Amino acid sequence: MHQGGVMAAAAAPLVSFVVAAYNAERTLQRTLGSLATDVDPQRCEVLVIDDGSTDGTARIAEGFCRLNPQFRLLRQENRGLGAVRNRGVEEARGDYLAFCDADDVFLPVNHLAFAERLQAQQADLGIGLAFCLTDNASVCDFWDHAVVRLLARPEAAPLRPALKFLTQPSACNKLFRREHVLAHGIRFTPGRLFEDVEFTTGALLHTGRVAFEALHLFIYDVRRPGSITGSRSPRRMEILDNLVPLIARANRCALDGAQSVCLLVALLRTVLWCLDNLPDELVPDFGLRLLTTVAQCRLVLRPADAEALDPLITDPWDRRALGLVKALWFSSLDAPQLLQLLARLRG
Repeated sequence: MHQGGVMAAAAAPLVSFVVAAYNAERTLQRTLGSLATDVDPQRCEVLVIDDGSTDGTARIAEGFCRLNPQFRLLRQENRGLGAVRNRGVEEARGDYLAFCDADDVFLPVNHLAFAERLQAQQADLGIGLAFCLTDNASVCDFWDHAVVRLLARPEAAPLRPALKFLTQPSACNKLFRREHVLAHGIRFTPGRLFEDVEFTTGALLHTGRVAFEALHLFIYDVRRPGSITGSRSPRRMEILDNLVPLIARANRCALDGAQSVCLLVALLRTVLWCLDNLPDELVPDFGLRLLTTVAQCRLVLRPADAEALDPLITDPWDRRALGLVKALWFSSLDAPQLLQLLARLRG
């Protein structure tokens, strides 16, 4: 079902904003308001996908559609965030895709400026920055400042193709070229938690044309009631389900040693973040499943590759993950030894 104004029949928009909305009446007005501000409606489109909401989400979206010709409302039965975003990929007309949650604030002027630069560079993926709105309503730097600072260092230049993998897994501080996503079958897995990890890493694996820009694209609101990713939940075990298809995809790609190390650092950084917030009684099972998952990885790593990256990786989370990569790939850990290591690494 489509509602809203008629898009101009001329050129396709530069950016398609895909807004996933489910029972978001409390925050959607602010989110959509940010996307309707100071932008040329012919250069972007906003797809609001209502995932079977039972509150006033659709009514709020309809109001924006009436006033803004670049807005469209699509409604469907409840299928989850991954399915919503996949529909956005299929329905979008823009050259670049921007994924938006219904409780964050976006800076579309920056998206459009960034997309113009990506077009000029013929880049398939653009990675920007984000602010974070904290519990006390203050704003601080968030994603992806560490890797942007790292890539600005002259000594990092030879390893730039590898260091791109150190980006945070969020899809929301990035712009994805739509044709690239379609050509490589990059999708979110419906029903899977941490779906951004699989999608973003898939995009990174299939392109060498990545651009980083010190430009803020959105403000992430951590004040999310009921968020699994913001709680101590058994569902954090599901991060390991993401690793299996990602490692299988990486096994099919021609990664060099440094790229393999950086990819695994990024994946294990997220694993450690989940481990830190996992109930204590699930840690042993988590460790055993991690060993089983790692055994499926056929990426070729050499100690020299990890050592070359060691002086460049200074972020505390990345250093913890690099230590875990070295332990898992360059030593023969049994299950008890891994559990002892995880206990030391656990925050």
